[in-house]
Amino acid sequence: AWVELLQLDGTLTLEDGSATNCALAFRDDLNTGIFSGADNQFNIATGGAERLQIDSTAVVFNDEGLDTDFRIEGDTEANLFYVDASTDRIGIGHSSPDRHFTVNASATTRMNIKSGSNKCFIYYLKYFYSFCWCFLI
Repeated sequence: AWVELLQLDGTLTLEDGSATNCALAFRDDLNTGIFSGADNQFNIATGGAERLQIDSTAVVFNDEGLDTDFRIEGDTEANLFYVDASTDRIGIGHSSPDRHFTVNASATTRMNIKSGSNKCFIYYLKYFYSFCWCFLI
């Protein structure tokens, strides 16, 4: 079959492909690569499953709802932001959150939670045994 890769103007064109049959894939791993699921859409697949979708309105990770965790590393924190797909939980500084939203920070870390234009926020949050002390400023 004839495959057209390069247009006369130098544009590289590909078929749309799919998650299981990527438009641009690795020779020894044909279901890992890139494809276009629709007009104005760029998708990345590994193992025949879509992992990332970018279009004109959103960037979506794990649109298929697979048990695929998502992690963002910081300069010194490996789990700066961690999404545990199997438990639908989010961890900040924690790779195994035990609640819907878990923050793991040192005793000297301050957490600010700001609310609208009133500029009312929690300035310092500290756990003392089973109590939580919140100072509002």
